[in-house]
Amino acid sequence: MSLITANQRRLLILNGIAAERDPQFDPLPVVKLTASWNGTVWLLTEMAPDDPDRLFGLKTIQVGSPELAYFRISSLESLAGPDGERVISDEAFFADKTLSAYIEEALYRDYPTKP
Repeated sequence: MSLITANQRRLLILNGIAAERDPQFDPLPVVKLTASWNGTVWLLTEMAPDDPDRLFGLKTIQVGSPELAYFRISSLESLAGPDGERVISDEAFFADKTLSAYIEEALYRDYPTKP
C-alpha cells in the first residue's frame, strides 16, 4: 500500500533538497496522513533525497503537543489500529499555509486567544 503518489514523492524530494540548502526553508506541506483510531495527523513536507523511506513533517495527536520529526513511510504504511484500521492519505488535502503556520495553529488551537 502506497500512501504517497509519484508526484507527491517528487515534490517531497525537491523540498528535501531545498531544506538541505536552506535551514530557514519553510515549505508548504505536501501530504496529509491520518490515523482515525487515535486522531493522529501527519503533515509531511520533505523526503530525504538519499533515503526515500525517510520523511520529515509535523505530527499532531488529538490530545497532546505537535511534534516536528522524521518518519519512515514504511512504518506509517504498516501501522494498524485496534480493529485493523490503516493510516490513510487525505487525497483532497491542499496546503494553504507554510509548515510554521500549521505548527503555530497546532500549538494554539486549544486556546481562544494566544497568551
